[in-house]
Amino acid sequence: PSTPASTSMAPTLEAVAFGTKVDIASSDGTAAYIVDNLQPVPPDAQIVPAKGTMYAVDVTIVAKTGTVAYNGFWFVARAADGSNIAPAVGAVQPGITSGQLPQGQQLAAHVAYDVPQDKTITAIMLRDPKGKLLAVWATG
Repeated sequence: PSTPASTSMAPTLEAVAFGTKVDIASSDGTAAYIVDNLQPVPPDAQIVPAKGTMYAVDVTIVAKTGTVAYNGFWFVARAADGSNIAPAVGAVQPGITSGQLPQGQQLAAHVAYDVPQDKTITAIMLRDPKGKLLAVWATG
């Protein structure tokens, strides 16, 4: 019996530019994901006031096959210093919470990040529920 090469080494994910569509297959289905438009959120548009500076990205998820699960907490920001910034789910509207997207349906909403004063977002990473990295959108 042969063992697939992918089991011995974790694949390195190439970051893609903001606005690039990435197709991701899971056991439940395949979806196209787009992360774009990283911008500061004006204070009057924040549901939860920021401790630092609130930023948000536009996220579009299109279910191509099956039923695809989604969760705003799976979109983590990477700071220039290599640290992670957790999403501030519920901080802006319309925000991505969690749910199921049946084939042919799409969701377009925001994921917000409360960015500390000394940090800058350089990428948005999509992880699965177990923390496996699925896609990276880089700012530059």
